Amino acid sequence: MRCIGLLLIGAAVGAVTGGCPGGGSGPGPLGGGDGNSDGGADGPVPLRLEMAVNGCARYDLDGGVCSGPAPLTVAFAPVGSPDLKRFKWTFGDGTPPVDERAPVHDYTLPGSYDVRVVGVAGEPQSGNVDCFRAGKIRVDPVPIGGLCDLDAQCGTGPSCTCSPGSGCAAAFLRGLCTVPCPDGQCVGASCVTLAVADTSGDVARRAFCLATCTVDRDCATGLVCSTLPSGSSSGPRWRRACLPRGAVIAPGGSCVNADGAADGARCATGTCAPMGTLGLCSADCATDGDCPDDTACAHLTDGRYLCLPTCGVPPNACALDPLLLCQVPNQADYQGQVGFTVEDPASALNYCAPRACTRDDECSPGGRCGPDAVCILR
Repeated sequence: MRCIGLLLIGAAVGAVTGGCPGGGSGPGPLGGGDGNSDGGADGPVPLRLEMAVNGCARYDLDGGVCSGPAPLTVAFAPVGSPDLKRFKWTFGDGTPPVDERAPVHDYTLPGSYDVRVVGVAGEPQSGNVDCFRAGKIRVDPVPIGGLCDLDAQCGTGPSCTCSPGSGCAAAFLRGLCTVPCPDGQCVGASCVTLAVADTSGDVARRAFCLATCTVDRDCATGLVCSTLPSGSSSGPRWRRACLPRGAVIAPGGSCVNADGAADGARCATGTCAPMGTLGLCSADCATDGDCPDDTACAHLTDGRYLCLPTCGVPPNACALDPLLLCQVPNQADYQGQVGFTVEDPASALNYCAPRACTRDDECSPGGRCGPDAVCILR
């Protein structure tokens, strides 16, 4: 049967296609009559049925195709003769037919799907009309860095990293489509390192291609622009990529897990420095160029070189941790001690660093003054 297209205005992205004329000489798939009604002198009025679909990420007006990345949830509705009282929908993906008037359906995997709706008229009209659309729904593979639940949603090659139950950070409510970048190269994406769990539950840092960003609005809904170590041995040491909010902890955030142990895998940098009561996400460095934005390479009194965050970078551990202090670098405190030095102290007024001390009571509660004249845990 021939189908006529019609666009509905008012939905986010939606369309009506179908326009299938009714009639016939016998019962249809749902039963019915001859498709005719008493039209008086003008003859019988044919049954008509059209197929509406809403929720498409894109809609091709010329081809009448509703498309979007997997998983794609769309809402169908019949539009046609008021005599049509019952409907039967099949969605082309192997799921059972449904008898709802306006069903909502989830297409889980990429592919092209045919859709059919059969409408059956009630009294006084009788008969049915069958409206079929080949390839009405097209589900596209999720692009690199997009949210996923299954490997098959990512198309050929990419896999769904940190999918539910994989052992990644709790912030990964869904996974991300990724491909490895062992050579440090990604096409249209950023090669970054990320801590992930393997099938045995062991956590290791691996290099992946993820969606590139500069600010949060560059990322898909549910993702934020995060700073991560580069997976390439050349070029910038740090790159920006889209991740779920809270998936990694920025430099300056606490890196102690629920068991109270230091956990570098929680840090974007991979390093949990034993500073403060809860540990501080940081990174080893030699110069400021080794550190991400909003941090500086600090030479601490114990001989370490670590990237320290400026105090304005949330989460500001200095505001919560009695063993840390927002301090001016390269200067002696009121007791004449220099807690740490940085290359360019004018680049930021204050950095979050271990609190300088001379007595244990300066590190209370929970701390003591260590041999390097900074507060440490008791």
